[in-house]
Amino acid sequence: MGYIPYRHRPPLQATIATVYDYQNSDGSLLFQIVRFVPKGFRTRRPDGNGGWLWGIEGAQPVLYHLPEVLQAETVLIVEGEKDAETARKLVPSGWATTSNPFGAGQWCDLYSEMLRGKRVVICPDTDSYGQEHLKHVGLSLLNKATEIRVMILPATVKDLTEWVEQGGRVDQFHTLLEQAERFNYPLPETDLKVNIHPLTGAIDRLQQLQGVFYEWKEPETQGNLTGVQVGLIAQEVESVFPEWVEGEGNEFKTLTIRGFEALSVESFKTLSAQSQTLQQQCQNLETKLEMLETQLDKKRRSL
Repeated sequence: MGYIPYRHRPPLQATIATVYDYQNSDGSLLFQIVRFVPKGFRTRRPDGNGGWLWGIEGAQPVLYHLPEVLQAETVLIVEGEKDAETARKLVPSGWATTSNPFGAGQWCDLYSEMLRGKRVVICPDTDSYGQEHLKHVGLSLLNKATEIRVMILPATVKDLTEWVEQGGRVDQFHTLLEQAERFNYPLPETDLKVNIHPLTGAIDRLQQLQGVFYEWKEPETQGNLTGVQVGLIAQEVESVFPEWVEGEGNEFKTLTIRGFEALSVESFKTLSAQSQTLQQQCQNLETKLEMLETQLDKKRRSL
């Protein structure tokens, strides 16, 4: 299982804080990402009758501010709609600002095609997810964008909006743009990561999870998939892998599974080592059995 997009009904006792419109190339509304207070995100699309359907089933995912992006020669990519709105007030005239829906790790080559032939500057978040997102976006844009540069924010802030909230000015922003370096990935991942240590106990942790079949209640009204589904229960996963679960308190919780490949690899290696040990033990027992049979046969002949 991977990241689950915002497709569920609104969280209980939550109010809408902000609505982000995702438009087609002609400016028509495709879907919205709705931000709630307490913090939470959901998607909805027009039902054609002046109302809304929760989820984006049937709607084409596109870049944020797509009509502006298609018109611009230079585009600034940030992580999230809030930062895209912040950047709108800072970029030089004629630039467009954009982000992809559903956050870091959800960029796809379709979005890069929308930027083909353009000059691109990427302004990633400063955390580890932001750096992974930078690599993902940059590599996807290679041989599509005419130029790819990376604008580096100070490590003391998480993202562009926080930088502005801490006093960042337009002139300072333009200086950061001028200092943007060419995208020169792929770099060795060891240059980007710290505190690297072996993953142990993978099988023990995975054995604490319980896969289930399930069906959603009222899927049509909540924007969920119909029919029998296969997956995990977020509340059960949270006790084993809390970093996989998004949503606090009584909010609707979703799974963002990161690192499952590493867990699978280490589990396979552990099982393989155990299998080799058992095979060696079997071979040893077979050798001993053959020796005992030989000794027994000699005794029988001596009688």
